[in-house]
Amino acid sequence: MDEKFNNLSTIGEKIAYLKDNGLELPNIEQFNNEWDEKKHRIMTDLYNYPDRIIEYEYTDENGEKKEGKRIEKLNRIPLAYQKEIVSIAVTFLFGNPVKYTNNLEDTAMYDAFLKVTDKEKIIFIDRELRKQTEDLLNGAELWYPVDEPNNYYGFPSQYRLKVSLLTPDKNKNISIL
Repeated sequence: MDEKFNNLSTIGEKIAYLKDNGLELPNIEQFNNEWDEKKHRIMTDLYNYPDRIIEYEYTDENGEKKEGKRIEKLNRIPLAYQKEIVSIAVTFLFGNPVKYTNNLEDTAMYDAFLKVTDKEKIIFIDRELRKQTEDLLNGAELWYPVDEPNNYYGFPSQYRLKVSLLTPDKNKNISIL
């Protein structure tokens, strides 16, 4: 991130900045076509993968031998390997929850951090983020404060931390820097 982004004060300004100044968006349609096995090239490109034309001989009613042609459909069986690969990768990475460690003597900040990760269900956010980055090759977590007085973190706070997942398919104009 650059200094200008860090100086923006509201979440709306930061999202607008990411929309206007990010990297070029990946081709979401291409990734979705690779993800959906019914849209794979072998299923949709009948020009490069045409059905077979079978020539055959037959005898008509008068006893004459004739030649004919018929179209035999190719056996197009879609296999969802991409989905299986992503599922296995996410399971290996997040099958067990991520364990955080504290090497500081003061445990108040570490305890607050653990409460934030629990409150925002970070285990599910991490799994979803990993799925999106495997599928779309791009994604990020956006953490932001909202005005909500609470004592959840172990001390009085005027703000509550929230997290949003940013991915190119859901946030059409957002590029992750």
